[in-house]
Amino acid sequence: MEEMRREYVHRPVEIPAGKPQIKYFAAGDQWVPRGDVLRCIIEDGGPDGEATIWIDDHELSLGEFGRMLIVHAGWGMRIVFVPDDEIENVHPIEIREPDDEP
Repeated sequence: MEEMRREYVHRPVEIPAGKPQIKYFAAGDQWVPRGDVLRCIIEDGGPDGEATIWIDDHELSLGEFGRMLIVHAGWGMRIVFVPDDEIENVHPIEIREPDDEP
């Protein structure tokens, strides 16, 4: 088991654009990701301006989105914020301190 862990190389799977990124899992009464990468749009359409997350044509509340993340409990995640019309692009990432901090 330890040898398998040392040799394991994780290659995240991104569902191609135009294909469903999430599916409804009826037995668990929740949405689950089909791959390891999610392209999302953040809006403020929830109660009192609460954030909602759009994935494909599905609007998820923060609770529904959080419940979907439980599928990957014990894993880590990185979030990259990009303009909403560029979510299908892979962006180079700069590692540095932000310029606009007070």
